[in-house]
Amino acid sequence: MMLLLQQNRRLLLLQLRLLLSPVLLLHLVLLLLQQQHQQQQQHQQRQQQQQQQQQTLDPTPINCSKQQGCPFQLQQRLQDCSSKLLLHPKKQKYKRRQENLAARVSKLQQALAEVQQDIKHAVETKLIPPDPPQPQQQQQQQQQQQQQQEQQEYYPPLPVLRKVPRRMAHAGRLPKPQQDFVRSAAAAAAAAAAAAAAAAVVVSSCIGS
Repeated sequence: MMLLLQQNRRLLLLQLRLLLSPVLLLHLVLLLLQQQHQQQQQHQQRQQQQQQQQQTLDPTPINCSKQQGCPFQLQQRLQDCSSKLLLHPKKQKYKRRQENLAARVSKLQQALAEVQQDIKHAVETKLIPPDPPQPQQQQQQQQQQQQQQEQQEYYPPLPVLRKVPRRMAHAGRLPKPQQDFVRSAAAAAAAAAAAAAAAAVVVSSCIGS
């Protein structure tokens, strides 16, 4: 009997320990959370005190937020970017463009020199008449200008008719009112031709009789 009682006591003690262990754990977790919360509050209070001290020292503080940024930081960033752009522009593109333009200019100059040599050779061999002197060219230009002015005086420019907008008609298509007019005119012409043919038949029958 004594052994049974001892065993029962041991079992009860084990059961009590098993029941109390989660309660103890919860209690410990709650204590840790409270301590962390207190530490955070203390840290926030210290930060607020430091900010108040800075505001008292600096009457015009600069509100620097993450979205807007301080003006000093923005100016510094702008200077850094501009210096980087000045130091490292897109040199390869500009160099390639300059090289391409220089190559084109050299090719055009070579072609011009070849054409000038061909013209000189043709003039020397009398295949082409030499260029007229400059005074004659000026006189020809003046005469052409006078002729144009006289033509404009005698024959004034014709009035410009109103153009049909492109949204109403395109190449090969008339607007709807003009299409209707053309159709009606074609129908009238066909009717007139039929009437004339009938009249001709009547006249020919009368003459034959």
